[in-house]
Amino acid sequence: MFSNLIIYHTACNAIDIIEPLRKAIPDNVFTPVVPLQLRAVGFEALVSGGPAFHEQQNALLFQVKVQERKIAPAALREAVAAEITEIETEQARKVYRKERLSIKADLIEALTPAQLPTSRSAQVIIDAKHNLVFINSASIARGEQAINFVREKIGSFPLLIPEVRNSPAAVMTKWVDKKPPRKFLLGDWCKLKEPGEFGAAATLDKSDLTSEAVQGLLAEGKTVEAVALAWDQKVVFRCHEPWHLKRLRLSLELLEGLDDVQDEPVARCDADFTLMVDTFRDLFPAVGRAFGGWLEAGQMNLRGE
Repeated sequence: MFSNLIIYHTACNAIDIIEPLRKAIPDNVFTPVVPLQLRAVGFEALVSGGPAFHEQQNALLFQVKVQERKIAPAALREAVAAEITEIETEQARKVYRKERLSIKADLIEALTPAQLPTSRSAQVIIDAKHNLVFINSASIARGEQAINFVREKIGSFPLLIPEVRNSPAAVMTKWVDKKPPRKFLLGDWCKLKEPGEFGAAATLDKSDLTSEAVQGLLAEGKTVEAVALAWDQKVVFRCHEPWHLKRLRLSLELLEGLDDVQDEPVARCDADFTLMVDTFRDLFPAVGRAFGGWLEAGQMNLRGE
């Protein structure tokens, strides 16, 4: 089940992406890194022993796994500092920026292959009915790593960033100042920012957003950059952008119907998939309307090809 949601429009007919993916996924299955290998990327089944991908309701669900060897930043800083201290002590001279960078690069090359690999995965749904892509990732950069891997394997995956007609910050500020639109309820979390490029930010958690204290912060000129919302008694999430929702959870009422397949992993995955597609297809237009409507595809910015 997705816990975050990055939403893109496809800049082409989504079925033209799904057809080559059906072949590319089984041909590029994830294989763990071997000694001295720094990075491995591939498609991995969502359920151990299950199918390489899931397809129903004119939508495709798959998973991209990345495994990398990386040096912890603190450990790298410590190793660089130790090397510099040794040089300055033994050679009685100062180590300047260019040499520092060279030392750092050499240490990364020498130490990285010995690091234990770490793994992360991103799940992706391609909705051919509405030409939408849903990615389960809190990080936009990591979500795009999955998309870039797909591009490498099928040649092209042009996406558009869905944009709304009204300023997201202005709209969310109005919701907290007055009230959100029909079927939306405020949660107890928001991120505020002072005006200006370098304005200070503040996060309020477990707070009554209708309280006089919060209203006072808005009266001082602070704007809402992100806010927790509930929609139609079906989904709760934190809206950072209209197309980027974090901490997403489906309601217990929606999940009740999945109890019958709780002990069958593949069947449960298929049931989760069906529920998510149905919910996201309704949620996307509702979020767009709340921000004044989604722009037409021709007015959106291309996010890679």
